[in-house]
Amino acid sequence: FRSPTAGSTVTGDATIRASVADTDGLALIEWLIDGRSVFSSSLTGTSSGVSYVWKGQGATRGSHTVTLVITDVTGAQARGTLSLVR
Repeated sequence: FRSPTAGSTVTGDATIRASVADTDGLALIEWLIDGRSVFSSSLTGTSSGVSYVWKGQGATRGSHTVTLVITDVTGAQARGTLSLVR
């Protein structure tokens, strides 16, 4: 994840940015908030910058986990997580 930094407190909307890469080629990204899928999109190429705008204003106060799941063209998956506070 490029921004915001882990443990950041966010108010309102927060743009979450990450860089993804895979030597076999990217196929799909999926964003999850607290384990619930909120957005997915297909990708092409071997690297990309991705972002998601989290409408945090509607979230409960406290810690939340953002997960980014990357699937490559072979079906292999990798994931990263980021904790944010609302």
